[in-house]
This record gives sequence, structure tokens and C-alpha cells, in this order.
Amino acid sequence: MPGLFSNLDAIYLICSPSRDNVGLRIDGALGDQKEWISFIGFMTTDLYTTATDDSLELSWNQPYSLFLMRGEYDPEDYGYDPEDNTQRVLYWNTGSIFPTVVLRIIDVSCSLGDCEYNLGGDAYVSPLRCRKNLKDLYPRKVTYFKEEDVVNYDT
Repeated sequence: MPGLFSNLDAIYLICSPSRDNVGLRIDGALGDQKEWISFIGFMTTDLYTTATDDSLELSWNQPYSLFLMRGEYDPEDYGYDPEDNTQRVLYWNTGSIFPTVVLRIIDVSCSLGDCEYNLGGDAYVSPLRCRKNLKDLYPRKVTYFKEEDVVNYDT
């Protein structure tokens, strides 16, 4: 998103759930570490203020399932298993006006004048083009949660 997060070595993929959603799950897997990638991770932010609420760096050579939730909702109600070490939780602050999740990739090859993952970041890039260019760095699946999607019921 040009101008919002200025960093010539970075790629930012931004997703915002609708106001009807209480959270989302992002599934993916990173393969072998790329020497030109110095950081890859997710952050939750309120796009209204651009304040970062929560963040984490992904690990190479392992799958991940991230549950990104509004602060007042329990991810375990939506399938999160705290015993599963591939699952992690990020939260938005309860008062977030425009909750947004950002996949941040710091690609140092850009500083060297030869961006490995050049998406033409000065304008909107379609998800299809992102998936094609980023290959295994692009998440495999995104699932949105509504309040009524609770999967664990207390008896």
C-alpha cells in the first residue's frame, strides 16, 4: 500500500475483514529460507490510525495457522488449539475501527537493485498476481469468522 508503510525493501499485503467478521484464520507454509528475505511476518493494525496492535515473525520450513481475532473474542471458540505449535494468535485492540492484517516481507534484494519479488508496489496489485509472483510465500487459505461460527460449545 504505497505511502502508508514506506520501506523500499518491503512488500505489504493487506487484508481487512468486513465489520461482520470477528476474526480470520490464515493458513500457509514457508519452505526453505530465502537468503534475500530478512523478515517475513504478520501484524494486526487499525488501518484508521495505522497503529500496530500485534505482530509475529514466521518461521521457515514449517506450516502455520494464524488466528487473527478482535480482542473480545476467544480464538478457541473458532478452532484454535493451544497445544498445536503451528497455530498462533494475533489480536486487534477491542476499539479498532478498521481492523486490518498485513503480511510484511522485507526483501533486501531490493536495496541491491534486483528485487526478487517485484510486485510493482506503487499501485494496487491483484491477489492473483501476488500469488503468482510470491509462490510459497503467499498464504494458502484464508477463512473468515462470524460470531455465529463458534465451534466449541460449553455444556
